[in-house]
Amino acid sequence: MEHICPKCRSLMIEAELEHAGPFRMYKKTGKKEGFFGVKMNELTNINQSVCPQCGYIEFYAEDPEKFKE
Repeated sequence: MEHICPKCRSLMIEAELEHAGPFRMYKKTGKKEGFFGVKMNELTNINQSVCPQCGYIEFYAEDPEKFKE
């Protein structure tokens, strides 16, 4: 998926953060369920992109439908 920088309108490129494992997120509900307090089917990976012109960094959920009500 192409992403356009909201600051300078350049084409952003996919990027990776240096880390020990995948960054994932889940909808905060206050309920504690499953392993580590969240069900595995509620997790989504976080993708990143960076603008090669101005350096703007963007994070977005790989599966945004997991956040719908």
